[in-house]
Amino acid sequence: MSLENVSTMRIAPQVPALAPETTAASTPGPPIRAPSELRLIPSLDGIRAASILLVIGWHLSSSGSAPWLEQLWRIDSGNLGVRVFFVISGYLITSLLLTEHARTGTIDLRRFYLRRAFRIMPVFYVFLIAMAVAAAFGIVEAPRSSLIRAGTYTGNYASGIGWTVGHTWSLAVEEQFYLLWPGLIVLLGLRRSFKGAALMLLLSPIFRTVAILSGQWLDNPRYAFECVADALATGCLLAYVRPRLWDRAMYRRVLESRVMELWPVVIAALAVASVRWERFGAIAGISLINIAIAVWIDWCLRFPNSWVGRILNARPIAFIGVLSYSIYLWQQPFLRQGHTWRFPLSILCIGAVALTSYYVVERPMLRLRARLEGTRS
Repeated sequence: MSLENVSTMRIAPQVPALAPETTAASTPGPPIRAPSELRLIPSLDGIRAASILLVIGWHLSSSGSAPWLEQLWRIDSGNLGVRVFFVISGYLITSLLLTEHARTGTIDLRRFYLRRAFRIMPVFYVFLIAMAVAAAFGIVEAPRSSLIRAGTYTGNYASGIGWTVGHTWSLAVEEQFYLLWPGLIVLLGLRRSFKGAALMLLLSPIFRTVAILSGQWLDNPRYAFECVADALATGCLLAYVRPRLWDRAMYRRVLESRVMELWPVVIAALAVASVRWERFGAIAGISLINIAIAVWIDWCLRFPNSWVGRILNARPIAFIGVLSYSIYLWQQPFLRQGHTWRFPLSILCIGAVALTSYYVVERPMLRLRARLEGTRS
């Protein structure tokens, strides 16, 4: 997932699913500043860290490496973590596009896709090449068909893609979002494109429900773009309406209340209900989770000095968020069922490879992108 990561600590890259981009957050109280005036996004790296830890915890549990985490199945923590990444991605990408549109009156699609390519593809294809080599030596299972599906960003419509690159379904969803959303804004304009995003909040639950009731769909509705796009659309709409939300007295009272400190419990309760009652999840539960995630993100951005915000902005937590894209890419091969490297050795290996990926591939490519943009400007 992707964007160019901006936190309160540093300007650095990241996503799940996941990679980040610049824009910023406003603070409560005074009037909300225009996106172009904003530079820092407090708490965002910490939210990414929480998301990737949910994914890692789920895979540790399912691999049998950490049986003490087995209860995470109750909230489907892996899918929940990716869903948070989707909402973040929709919010950040849309904020960037709105900023550019406000500044120039249009959106430079060529520049947008060039930035995305530099952000996402180098580290992703390094990972795929490494998996192809490892498969050739029998270290992992990664059939050529699975690698092709992953490399063409169609893995979310490929049953049986396998464990090693199975997690790339979320990157496929992100890339499909990148292909569609900026072009829709250019083609339809802001107002109509955001009506389209709102429509997706209605369509995705319908698609999920039909898939569950009929038992027939193009692929697993858990991964198909049309069935999960409402998480991205929720983030898009958050970016669009957020400057006006603080003017709503009821919404402001909710965000200023102590209940927000326990808001993750609300998200977890909705997740439990959606896992236990699949039809409820398809019809309403997942939609409510998306909205609850968006509200929590908004609160975290507006109140970075709360005790939750201080945890999210702590340097070790924020750095995990900075690394989350590389962590997400590389965690799967080390957490497969029956792997001989059990916890905590598997975590140490993931951390070492993610650090290498970040410093050897991600950062150099972002510096190259910055130089190319400087040359063009």
